[in-house]
Amino acid sequence: MSNITEVYDGKYVHIDLVDTTVELTLEGGRYNVYSLTESLELEQDLQNAIYILKRDHILKEGSTYSKEMQQLLEPIDE
Repeated sequence: MSNITEVYDGKYVHIDLVDTTVELTLEGGRYNVYSLTESLELEQDLQNAIYILKRDHILKEGSTYSKEMQQLLEPIDE
């Protein structure tokens, strides 16, 4: 039987410590990252993606407003 300790439960990410292994689960449980190294690689990958969005002026600096992304992905006619 594994010793499971909940470390963090956020809107999109849940982290457990299973014995001595970090288990990071993204919303919906579709993808799991089972090690701290993989979790840090995921963080870097997300930072790179945000950098590209800002660099290409798709996402305005400092903005995380979902309407901007919605407009880019599926424009809503007004």
